[in-house]
Amino acid sequence: MHTEDQDKNFINFETWDTQHMLQKLLDAKNRSVTAVQSVLPNLAQAVESTVQRLQKGGRLFYVGAGTSGRLGVLDGAELSPTFGFPTDRTICVVAGGQDAFTQPIEGAEDIQQAGIDDISAHNINKNDVAIGIAASGRTPYTVSAIAYAGRMGAYTIGIANNPHTPLIKTSDVGLYLATGAEPLAGSTRLLAGTAQKIILNIFSTAVMAQLGHVYKGLMIDVYSRNTKLQNRRLNMLMQLTGADRTTATTLLQQCHNNVKIAVVVSKGIDIQTAQKLLSDHHGNLHKILEQI
Repeated sequence: MHTEDQDKNFINFETWDTQHMLQKLLDAKNRSVTAVQSVLPNLAQAVESTVQRLQKGGRLFYVGAGTSGRLGVLDGAELSPTFGFPTDRTICVVAGGQDAFTQPIEGAEDIQQAGIDDISAHNINKNDVAIGIAASGRTPYTVSAIAYAGRMGAYTIGIANNPHTPLIKTSDVGLYLATGAEPLAGSTRLLAGTAQKIILNIFSTAVMAQLGHVYKGLMIDVYSRNTKLQNRRLNMLMQLTGADRTTATTLLQQCHNNVKIAVVVSKGIDIQTAQKLLSDHHGNLHKILEQI
């Protein structure tokens, strides 16, 4: 496997001076960006298919083990506070369970049946999307879970850092991130992990944008659980409507702190109609404002 090879450019790198060591490690990260660049056409297909499923009420599953699983958890955990995506529609399935989020659970990734059991417990179905993440592309837990998800009709995406692997072949869309040998042989938390983080980040951001959770480059559905985010909502409404702070505060309160509803209401629409318009148009503010 390429991720197990030794990068000869890093032999004895532990003997280098600190600044040189850091520079070379940073330079190597360019391979992670290049790897993602090479799969953008397939990634675009994955985004569009995912949006279609989620618009029907489907859920987004992240499946993995070790570092790959934790990166899935990180990406999934950010969807609710950033985009207002429902927490019950984001499901993280990780080898070893929640304990594996912060510590290694030895051997958990090798149990095929555990992958099947963990994902089947959520009654995965044809409206759902399952993303399998594994640097090796061979992790038994992840491959078996994604294969099961596919048999249940879910749309499956496989992200791996080795070519022609079971995860790539099993998935509806396979995304091979060619990061190659690691600076530390086999330490896929470095280049492979960086590429995985990048691709998950841009994938989920594009999906959420196309689902209507972004408007004019703003996090229009951001949750406001603290003062900073409450002010962000208010500032967004002021920016989008031209209202002063007092008017925007009153409008936002009347609209149950929903910026989208407040924007529509600012156009002379009553709250009930605004809510229906948002429901009918899957929350897409662009489409609503084109009609009123």
